[in-house]
Amino acid sequence: MTVPAPTATLLDEAFAVSSEGAVHDMFLKPFLLVAVAAAPFLQPVPAVCQELRLAGASLEAVRAGIAARVKARPENVDVTYWVGGVEGPAILERGAGNVMPTASAIKAFFLVELFVRHADGLDGPIPDAGEILKDDHPAVSHFPAAVRDEIRRELTSASVRRVANIMQGNSDLSNAVYNAAANLVTAHLGGPEKLTALIHARDARFKSVMVRRYMLRDRTERGDNEATAESFAALHQALASRTLKGVPDAVISAVQEVLRRKSDAEAPLFAKDGGLGSDPMTSTRAGWKQTPRGGLVFVVMARRPITQAENRSAEYEDLQALTRALRDEALTLAASPMPMAPITTHTRDSLETVRANLSGNKAVLLDVRDRDEWEDGHLAAAILVPLGQLRKPASASELLKGVPKDKVVYTHCAVGRRALDAAGILQSMGYDVRPLSDGYDELVKQGFEKAK
Repeated sequence: MTVPAPTATLLDEAFAVSSEGAVHDMFLKPFLLVAVAAAPFLQPVPAVCQELRLAGASLEAVRAGIAARVKARPENVDVTYWVGGVEGPAILERGAGNVMPTASAIKAFFLVELFVRHADGLDGPIPDAGEILKDDHPAVSHFPAAVRDEIRRELTSASVRRVANIMQGNSDLSNAVYNAAANLVTAHLGGPEKLTALIHARDARFKSVMVRRYMLRDRTERGDNEATAESFAALHQALASRTLKGVPDAVISAVQEVLRRKSDAEAPLFAKDGGLGSDPMTSTRAGWKQTPRGGLVFVVMARRPITQAENRSAEYEDLQALTRALRDEALTLAASPMPMAPITTHTRDSLETVRANLSGNKAVLLDVRDRDEWEDGHLAAAILVPLGQLRKPASASELLKGVPKDKVVYTHCAVGRRALDAAGILQSMGYDVRPLSDGYDELVKQGFEKAK
């Protein structure tokens, strides 16, 4: 991302983005839900975890690696973390209830409220963008005149979806426009105080989230934008599991699409990170990794006061390197055996979500009934993979040749039982499989097209 010269010289925080290449481009490797804290010992794994089962030896190795890195960190660096599944309590956490500065990672909360407000008009413009982007509005008044012109050119007529993607870093536009997009959203939703109230009303677990200032404004004027690792974890758990209160499935799908990084199709990463090089230096990494074995949620938050101005750039890079190394240490579990609990329940995806994923080419639908049932009637979108043949390794490999592992796989049968059995087999083969409780007849009644 390019940072315009006037912005870099005027705005104390601009180098915090450019020093890493792009703060919003730090959505790195595959896997785990991790977050890392300021203590050399991680907490024990609970006996029961709804989504994730970590292999003990691998966890111990990672525990030792993280402990060594944390022990070697500078004494004035605070780090908190939260690690867990898409449901339930943390598997590992330390200081996750401590309030920390968020940097741009807080924009994930903004994104949800923006898309809920415009659920039926994501491809239309933000109606008051022209007023908000005038020179004297606090959302943009701190930018140089030339930069304000650039901001207006890119954002005034942009669609809600386009503004969201710019705000999340999914563009090659400048750092100024990237942050101004978040300011436009904040002002459109009523300003920092009203946006904070919207976030708090969404979920009681978000109560630590405080929006106090527009992006790139002086952090000392009104206080910092802050949250806890627990609140970030609650947001990403709810998005990953599609259980965010008052948010329709279609909106959650749209939010996920904006948060999705493009690095790994088979095990996609959904994240919004952030970093600031002004005092206190801040690095936050938050999101989830969707793997064939389940969803993995991670939050890492680090803070460091500036000790000497002349060393600021190096110290900020060190802070970013620390959180990256701690996260990557945990991500080595991706190469270790991590047996998941068997699938025993049907998917919570609504039929609306199933239909949207199928029509959007994000999923495939397998009919696991017998061939004679198929010939009596089947869905136009379905692929026949009889459970009896799926249970035989020789025939299973041939049956699944055309079933991609980079898409969600839904299974259905007549009443739901065989869909569960097939899901267990497919999960063991590395598929992200979601069995449907509704059988063929019910799916037809619900509007799924029947084959001619």
